[in-house]
Amino acid sequence: MTPLVLAHGWGYSRHVFEPLLHALQQHSTQPLPRVQVLDQGYFDLNGPQLWNWQPSQHSTSLHTQQSCWVPSQGIHIKTPNNQAATYIGIGHSQGLAHILGLTKIDWLGLISLQGFACFVRSTHNPHGVPARVLQHMQAMLRSKPSQVLADFYTRCGDTQTLQHHPERAQSLPPWCIDALHQGLQALAQQDLRAPLAALEAQGVGLAAMLAQNDALLHPEHARQWPAHTPLHPMPGEHTPWLTQPNVVAQELLEMLAGLATTGLAA
Repeated sequence: MTPLVLAHGWGYSRHVFEPLLHALQQHSTQPLPRVQVLDQGYFDLNGPQLWNWQPSQHSTSLHTQQSCWVPSQGIHIKTPNNQAATYIGIGHSQGLAHILGLTKIDWLGLISLQGFACFVRSTHNPHGVPARVLQHMQAMLRSKPSQVLADFYTRCGDTQTLQHHPERAQSLPPWCIDALHQGLQALAQQDLRAPLAALEAQGVGLAAMLAQNDALLHPEHARQWPAHTPLHPMPGEHTPWLTQPNVVAQELLEMLAGLATTGLAA
């Protein structure tokens, strides 16, 4: 089965995917393949790290399920039989850019969850977010970091993260603020549309989920995707699986099937 590599967006951690992963497990007709999540380390003193996810054996329902996270030794380029290892990448928001930035990975397919290859508005990206928005967030981050996060989660339509991580509404340590600031700088500079086009030219399967009530991304962001990319409209906001994990999981399973892989869609 084709392993999955997930990457989250700015202001989040690997834990944001837990409701989606549990829902995928619940709705899939077969066991999930290996799941690795690239955590950018915004809230981890150890910094960016790759983690293996697996559900707790004590989970009883979607609402009470717990996750077991184990540090990963890395994304293996070769299988034990010395064949090229293939993966499906799933990137949420800025996480798609992180996925596109991984080199030497043999991608069988890439799926975007409200993702983008270029965030900031420019002559060549007229529907991007104005640079002044990031500049304002960077300025406020130094003086009122918890307020910046709270405002960001609100714009994402996310009422759950601060409930599960109340420490983010309190005083944040300097290393955490630095990591968040660096993430905003990366948002301002990243333009990975060329690697995205190159992957399509290589035959990598692409698909994108577009939440219809996203307050962060303009609908025309979809134009960053190559013309033949299947686009999947989805009710909800920037993190739709936090409010409707079952609906998003079922759609994601269809997207995986549409890639015609030998993994979940086999």
